[in-house]
Amino acid sequence: MTKNKKNKNAGQKKVMPSTPVKKITDDVKESASNLEEKTIEKMGELGIGEPDESVELSKESAEKLEAAAKKEDVQGYLQYLRNLNLRLEAIQKQIAEAKEKTDAAKQKIEVEKKMVEDDRKKYQEKLEAVNKKDKDLTEQQMALENGEYSSVVRSLLDKMKETEHSIFEDTGSRIEELKSMHSAAVSRITESQSEFEKLEDKKLELLKAERELKRSQKRLEIERKSIEEDIKEEYQLKYDSELKTIQDDLDRYKKRFENLSKEKDAISEELEKIRGAFDGAEPSTMVEKIQYYKDQVLSLTEERDQRIDPEIYEQEVTAVKKLKESVRDLQAKVSEKELAEIQELLAKDDQLSVLRMKQKFAEENAEIKEKHYLSEIASLRETIRQLQDDSTKNTAVFEYALAADKEPSLQDPSFDRKEPNDLSEFVSYIQKRMVSSTDNEGNKTSFYYDQDTIRIFLAGLNMSPLTLLWGISGTGKTSLPREFAKALMADKKYFGVSSFRKEPNASYRICEVQSGWRDRMDLMGYYNSFEKKYNETKFFKAIYMANQPKYRNTLFFIILDEMNLSRPEHYFADFLSMLEQSEDQWYITINDKPETWTAHMDGGKLRVPENVRFIGTANHDETTLEFAPKTYDRSNVIELPRNIIKKGEGAVAYYNISYTWLKERFNQAETTFAPVYAKFKDFLDKGDLKKLLEEQNIGIGNRFEKQAEKFITVFVASGSGDYQKDLAKAADHLITSRLLRTMRDRYELNKENLQSFRLSFEVIFEDYFKQKPTRALALLDDEIKKKTN
Repeated sequence: MTKNKKNKNAGQKKVMPSTPVKKITDDVKESASNLEEKTIEKMGELGIGEPDESVELSKESAEKLEAAAKKEDVQGYLQYLRNLNLRLEAIQKQIAEAKEKTDAAKQKIEVEKKMVEDDRKKYQEKLEAVNKKDKDLTEQQMALENGEYSSVVRSLLDKMKETEHSIFEDTGSRIEELKSMHSAAVSRITESQSEFEKLEDKKLELLKAERELKRSQKRLEIERKSIEEDIKEEYQLKYDSELKTIQDDLDRYKKRFENLSKEKDAISEELEKIRGAFDGAEPSTMVEKIQYYKDQVLSLTEERDQRIDPEIYEQEVTAVKKLKESVRDLQAKVSEKELAEIQELLAKDDQLSVLRMKQKFAEENAEIKEKHYLSEIASLRETIRQLQDDSTKNTAVFEYALAADKEPSLQDPSFDRKEPNDLSEFVSYIQKRMVSSTDNEGNKTSFYYDQDTIRIFLAGLNMSPLTLLWGISGTGKTSLPREFAKALMADKKYFGVSSFRKEPNASYRICEVQSGWRDRMDLMGYYNSFEKKYNETKFFKAIYMANQPKYRNTLFFIILDEMNLSRPEHYFADFLSMLEQSEDQWYITINDKPETWTAHMDGGKLRVPENVRFIGTANHDETTLEFAPKTYDRSNVIELPRNIIKKGEGAVAYYNISYTWLKERFNQAETTFAPVYAKFKDFLDKGDLKKLLEEQNIGIGNRFEKQAEKFITVFVASGSGDYQKDLAKAADHLITSRLLRTMRDRYELNKENLQSFRLSFEVIFEDYFKQKPTRALALLDDEIKKKTN
């Protein structure tokens, strides 16, 4: 068939469609020629043959060629050839696939044909063997019928009778032996049966004894546990109170130590001032000078006390005048001699009066000089103030901000972006970096946090700009955000301490909250109209530093240490309101004087960058205050347990993780794991759960649902892939920290209410998530214990 096609093709001529296309260039001719050769070659491969001159083009092809000719469209004609070539290639591909299928089918048929042939040969051989046997039997039968084997058959029959008789006798004897053996076996079986029954009775007795023993053991175990619980409760109550007392004493001593340290610092500052007043003299020299001045003061005081009081002096002058008048009256009455004696006495009184007048004049001069000196001092102070005004005018209002804007090391935003593949790898990396951390002096340190804690912290950064870290002293509340920030950047310019004001190079700042803070000025600072300067606090400096180009694309933490020493609802109120707005509205008003504005102030407002996260640490003791619901509802609350020191694997690879990458992963998680959050939303909408929460006056608002979506999606994305388990953990954390938290220390709840709620909530949660809510149960157990005590 193929040969006929080849012969047919050989008899045809190579004829291409004739077209009236004009203006054909050499390149076009070459391209057309190449397409023509390829087309003819593929037609030959397909066995189609060359076009027949007698065959007309299809209507569609003719119209395309005619249109190309009218438009003198050479490229259109070439496109037509290319399309034809593509169709031929598609046909060739289909034929090749069909050929492969045909070859495979042929090969399969050949195999099956061979198997059938082999089976046919076997059956043929068996048929021949059967035919041969049938033939032999037929011949033997014919021979028997003809009497050819009669003598042989007779001898065989005789032999068979003898054998039969022998077999009969042997069988009889054998039957007798079997009978005797059967009787003996029956007797043995009967004896064994009685023994077996006895053993069964003993076995039943043993089973009863074993059951009784197990019941006794169980009773003993229950009694033992009861005794252990009683003893544990007794000693736990005893030692818990002692431990609490010791812990309270320890906290008080720590607080006292901190106060003493502050007093020591204040005394040290006062000592430096005193040394400055004494030109840096040694304490012994200062004591000598102080004693000298004390002696001088005492001497002057005594001298002052010996001076005559001006009022007494005036009285004496009046008395003298009266005496003089009396003298004039008596002159007429006394003799010359008596008059001389009286004048002598009066002269002595006049000398004393003169001395007293001189002393009074000296005192008045001293007072005048003192007033003059005070006036000179006031004048000098005014001169100094004017000089300060001239030196700090306009740009010197924000000293720190201006210095930061001019610092070259803070103006370079570049770093080599090298980031993990996903959030799960990111969490593992952060944990390892914390284990192999170094402090700002380059000394090796080690901080271990389990991955669930890091994941809750990370998911909270997407959920809210504010995170609250609860726990007793020493649980690593400040260390967690600090070490997290240090682990983000492996670039050397983010290590150690900066040359600018000796601040950390890593993207975090720590601001200690004071117990006396009342409003925003304590937090952000204020403008001092007397000094013509803005009082730049640590918090103000931290926000301004976050605006610098160096930290523009890094996650930046501002840590408010011991945030609940004062009420955040007072000093942090502006920020709580600001964080409710979209990130492009994060501005805080600073100063309304345009001549004082710095590079990162827009219309007197300081921008809070979107990469900033506020981390508040809070202790549990009598010196701190409880957060208001307003603060709780806007934050991710993490209660850190006592930090357990563990050794872990350090980081091998090092990354520089930008805020851009982190934000992209957050957005991706919210999209990818939206169905997982939908399951949590379904759980919240369950009638049993809603009813249970409503009985305790616990409501679920829109803010909680929005925050839950951001938290759960990132928490699940940062896990190992067990979505059901991760969802249960996230739900346990959110419900405990945001909903069940309101049940703490409620006086109207008694032990029975709490136990009933605990049992119902555990059943509802475990039935839906197939996992226990460990955090929620721990909180409820703690409240039940309080009611028990």
